[in-house]
Amino acid sequence: AYTSTVATTDTRGHYTLRLVPDTGSYDLHVRPVSRDAAVPEVVFERAIRTDEESTRSEVSQLLGRYPDPGELISVTLELQGPERLQDGLDWSGAQIRLEASVGKGTLRKRATVDDEGRVELELLPVRYDVQVVVPARSPLASERFCLDLTDASSDECRSLPPEPLTLTPKREVRGRITDPSGTSLRRGRLTFIPVGDDT
Repeated sequence: AYTSTVATTDTRGHYTLRLVPDTGSYDLHVRPVSRDAAVPEVVFERAIRTDEESTRSEVSQLLGRYPDPGELISVTLELQGPERLQDGLDWSGAQIRLEASVGKGTLRKRATVDDEGRVELELLPVRYDVQVVVPARSPLASERFCLDLTDASSDECRSLPPEPLTLTPKREVRGRITDPSGTSLRRGRLTFIPVGDDT
């Protein structure tokens, strides 16, 4: 028997699957085919049943209230460090991760900033939770913020045009490791592991 459990929608949102009869119910997972696709991730539970007599069934699912993909907005996000660290910052490997509730699903996007700490994105006009992730070697800390591309105004959320986001510097820790006699430990590798809030 032949069963296909993966399909790609066409320009009208249509798809075709071939399922073996009487193999139970199937959840329908919707995901974008590429990072640039403005498609939310949605799970429709038990969307398809295979115990029907007909060899062909029409299954339509609504994504809910979903902006027209033609309404994409061009947005430039810029990262910067505090003035004392601004010169010579290495932005290689820093990422912008966006997440938004769209219709019945979640829209997720990722992008890597350029050498100047900037990234250009094409985004739907919705409200995003944005996470800036910097490499462990960076003197700056990762940050979270909100970006609202709707017409709603909020003091808690950035709107267009967004101001550059200044990342907070990490706290510098200096110390010394010795043995019981006071002799310095040479070439020891230290690992700091977060253990939560002790307060």
